[in-house]
Order: sequence, then C-alpha cells, then structure tokens
Amino acid sequence: MFNKSSAARLTREAQIEITVNGCKPAQATLFLKPEQRVSDVLNDERGFLPVRFASGRTMVVAKTSIISIVEREAEAAKKRPQNQSPYDVLRIKETASVEEIKRAFKQRMKSVHPDSLVSLDIDDEIKEAAIAAAQRVNAAYQTIMAARSVNA
Repeated sequence: MFNKSSAARLTREAQIEITVNGCKPAQATLFLKPEQRVSDVLNDERGFLPVRFASGRTMVVAKTSIISIVEREAEAAKKRPQNQSPYDVLRIKETASVEEIKRAFKQRMKSVHPDSLVSLDIDDEIKEAAIAAAQRVNAAYQTIMAARSVNA
C-alpha cells in the first residue's frame, strides 16, 4: 500500500533559479531523487519537469523551453561543513591552477562517488554518506570554478 510518508522520503527538493524561454529568471524548487543531481534530471529521458515556484504554483516545464537552471548557492553551502572551505574539500591550495583543480575534483570524486560502492554489499547509511560526500565535492568544485570565472 502506498503512503505519503514513504513517498516523501523518495524525493528531495533542490532550490534553483530557473530561466524559461520568454520569461525572467525565477526562484523555484525542483524535485529530485535523493541521489540525483540537477544535471542528472536535465539529462534523463523525460521531456518535462515538475517545478514549484516561490509563489507556491507547481508547473510542469518542458525541458526544451529551459534556458538555464542554477542551483542556489545557499543550498550548496548547506551541504558542506561550515568550517570547511571548498579548497579544503578538494584538498588543494587556493593558488591552485585550473588544471590542478580539475585533477583534484576528478580524484576526489573517484574516491567518494557512490557508484564505486555498487559491487559492495553495504548499508544504506554508508551509501547515503557517500552521496553526501560526492555532493560536497561537486558543490566545492562548482563554487571554486564559479568564483574563478567571475574573477577572470
């Protein structure tokens, strides 16, 4: 039997800023599976995405009409410990070159990515920890690269 409490655990909400063809950017919520990233949803086979706007209205948006989606920094910052800078997450110095940043990102993702645990028979808590670690590494990389592109 289906119950609402089990369905609630099957999704998480990503706070985004979405720009749809012919409209101004809007604050919204995108519904994801716990292990999904925003980019995963944009690249899946579905043609439409359910989005809840700040006004409370929920709309189904055609992917073909989406110009951009940006995950809001406040959400990305929540995913990493407050005392840990994005450079610490990637284990690099703030003076690292773009190539060093990319190399560190790939190395860290390889070590923490949940897909590397697929062949192991492990508990769900460990899988969730791996997902959180991968999200922290991804958020750190995005933060550093966004700052670099603004300063360039």
